[in-house]
Amino acid sequence: MKKKIKILFFLNVVIFGLIAWNSAGATTISPTKIEATLGAGKLNRYSMTLYNETADNLYLDGSVELFKPKGDEGQAELIPGDTDKTLSWLKLPQPSLVIKPGEYKNVPLVIEVPKNTAPGGHYFAVMWKSGSGPDNPKSQIGISSRVGCLVLLDVKGESNDKLQIIDFKLDQGNGIYDGLPVAFVSHLRNDGNTHLNPKGSIILENLLGQVVDTVPYNAKKFNILPQSVRKFDSIWLPKKNSFIIGRFSAKLVVEYGDARIRTESNKIYFWIIPWKLATGAIIIIIILIILTYMLKRKKKLIS
Repeated sequence: MKKKIKILFFLNVVIFGLIAWNSAGATTISPTKIEATLGAGKLNRYSMTLYNETADNLYLDGSVELFKPKGDEGQAELIPGDTDKTLSWLKLPQPSLVIKPGEYKNVPLVIEVPKNTAPGGHYFAVMWKSGSGPDNPKSQIGISSRVGCLVLLDVKGESNDKLQIIDFKLDQGNGIYDGLPVAFVSHLRNDGNTHLNPKGSIILENLLGQVVDTVPYNAKKFNILPQSVRKFDSIWLPKKNSFIIGRFSAKLVVEYGDARIRTESNKIYFWIIPWKLATGAIIIIIILIILTYMLKRKKKLIS
């Protein structure tokens, strides 16, 4: 049975929204992700840069691993030592490195897609781990931290783009807010064969059906890998000098894929009732009424 090393990491660049870690103690890597689009039988060269933050020589060994989505919040599972043939598509001409203190090392990466490869997405991680060296072999061997660059490979061809909005809802159940912000939660599922970067907006309408505002959706450009679900958080923030009150509806509209396929959710409804402000106003009115009554009564007594 294959041994799987599970690592949680968040991608702030877009790999399904996946965020690759970009530093591990003494080493920094950039970029944290490479997006490659190649046709079958094609080859291309890419590169990444590693930086040694320490005052000693750094010895690194590179490897290529597969990864797959895990959970719905940008988590992933790395699978080192896998026998998948697609691992041979990525080659490191320099699998072992020596980086001097404060040095930036530019490292080549070659991606070659075999002929007759079917279109679709393939997902890899180029990992660098501290290895032994002549300067200090014992301490180097003891370091287990790794840094990685994620590779999103899209093999050209007729893709099967299919994205579904599983749900779109408010972050709280009763649907009554004192004011903005109002937070929304949605889950999207990619049933296609390549990663998708959904774009769109949440459309807010008032009781009369008039659009009062729009909220950009997936502004951080997270991707959703094939056959996986991704959670998205969105917030309707207050604007300067704005006063919001009443019943509102919200609808999620999303576009995805090269053909910009459009899909949308059902409307959800909620109320914004600034009860704190209203309570304060009522208290002030009551106080004014009492003061007015007391002044009138005092005038009567004087007269």
